[in-house]
Amino acid sequence: MRHPIILALALGLGLAACSQQTQDNAAATLDAARNDASAATDNAMADIGNATADVRAATGNALEDAGNAIGNAADTVKH
Repeated sequence: MRHPIILALALGLGLAACSQQTQDNAAATLDAARNDASAATDNAMADIGNATADVRAATGNALEDAGNAIGNAADTVKH
């Protein structure tokens, strides 16, 4: 009866000893995941900002082209 108890205690102490290393590894893994997620979010926000600037420029160009077309059409009607 004593052998299973001693074995259980030895296993428990072994698990407790590696528990700190397991916790450290888990913390390092979480830190790496957080850093990766942060970098991905930063990149996504930069991409959104660039896309927004591109849309604004394209819209401005389209409006300018439309205004020129209307002005040209008005000039054609006058003549």
